Amino acid sequence: MTAEAVLRVIRQKIGEALATIHGEDPIYDDEVLLEYVETVNFELTALGINLELVVTPSALTIAPEPSVRFGMILATGAAANIVGDDVLKKLTSGELGISFRTATTEITTNQAAINLRGASDVLRDSYNKMVTAYLATDPDGVTLRAQ
Repeated sequence: MTAEAVLRVIRQKIGEALATIHGEDPIYDDEVLLEYVETVNFELTALGINLELVVTPSALTIAPEPSVRFGMILATGAAANIVGDDVLKKLTSGELGISFRTATTEITTNQAAINLRGASDVLRDSYNKMVTAYLATDPDGVTLRAQ
């Protein structure tokens, strides 16, 4: 999965979260998004999941290119972090607009924040499921060695 594909998935997931409140999509440049991907890669490494990837935000690269499986884990984790942190900050500072709605109903900024937090939780849950599914395949042969 190319770095560009990972970035497209992140933008799509952020857009889906913002669609829940009909907010304006914030603009994130590629380097900022790759900084979030790099953080997720570090978090996975800290958990003992070494994807053997080097993410270089300033060069806009992920080397070697991750598999679709790893690319989706990285993209979903990054999107969850962005929506749960930066997008919520942008909402409260007015950068996403001043009027929000769900379907045809106007909602307050507080309700929009609650909706975004929910969207972030869905992304985080999806990320956790992908990590769990990866670990369930026993990638490091822990079960085999234990037997």
